[in-house]
Amino acid sequence: MRKTSVKILIWGPGEGTNFYSKRDRIKQHLRDIGQYDEVNTSEDLFKSIEHPSFPDLVQLELLHANVADIIFGLVTSDPRQTGIYMEIDNLLRYEPLINKTWLIMPDEHDWHKAGSFIQVPLLNSFPMYRTKSFRIKQLEKCEQVRKFCSDKVNETRARLMRNYVQKVLSGQDNS
Repeated sequence: MRKTSVKILIWGPGEGTNFYSKRDRIKQHLRDIGQYDEVNTSEDLFKSIEHPSFPDLVQLELLHANVADIIFGLVTSDPRQTGIYMEIDNLLRYEPLINKTWLIMPDEHDWHKAGSFIQVPLLNSFPMYRTKSFRIKQLEKCEQVRKFCSDKVNETRARLMRNYVQKVLSGQDNS
């Protein structure tokens, strides 16, 4: 089961924003524990394309999301973090994408800057059962966040393995 590869996409703070290093630590942690997994950010995937056939970055990010088995979106109250809100807005249009996405964000006690007319409605539109909130101190330490992500990746790996076994047993897998 550990050899079952999971495609993981991590959205969140970009360079120069608060918590960028946390997103990087989550990415590195998932790479360290899942040697067969593909763990990327959209920025990683943008860099890997020499001649993109998609002129629109939004289309490219939606392609990344469609290919991923699980998506983590690290949401912060940093006003410089804007990309995640565009990604959430796009996700809300496609239920299959919502169902493989986990938003990780500060809990309501620590969400002190969430007064934006864009942030609050978008976050409130996202299904609460697909969100995980942490206190800022937990996000800063990152250990519980990394464990949460690891657990969700393992759940995804188990689901992929069950689906594969069902295909084999039903004769649908011709490999």
